Amino acid sequence: MILSERALILKKTELFSEASLDKLAPLAEALTERSLQDKESVFPDSGRYENLVVLARGTLCQDEKGKSVSVGEGDCLGALSLFDETFPRPKTKADGEALVFVIDGSMAREFLIEEFLVAEKFIRSLVRKIRTVE
Repeated sequence: MILSERALILKKTELFSEASLDKLAPLAEALTERSLQDKESVFPDSGRYENLVVLARGTLCQDEKGKSVSVGEGDCLGALSLFDETFPRPKTKADGEALVFVIDGSMAREFLIEEFLVAEKFIRSLVRKIRTVE
């Protein structure tokens, strides 16, 4: 996928929607594209994981408290692990073929420091997640 397509997909996500395409270009250039086959896991089963994953195309299925939850295009996964690599990752698998963008955790954290509006959205999304856990 070309750089401009990657940047446009990032721009369509809730997390990165406030960032300009110019600001997103370095992230789009540095991310890793990963194609998933049906039922393939998004996250490794063990070990540290501190990257941010963006679903670029397709659908994922996530197991949360015994319930199956669908994850749609533009959703970001692994946000909590950016700050706590020991945070348990939910079992997330591709529901059919899918394409995810993997953004290096240190680069994602640096981006949040530089882009206040993105950081604010990020914090708001974490607060919503915390509320659903309570």
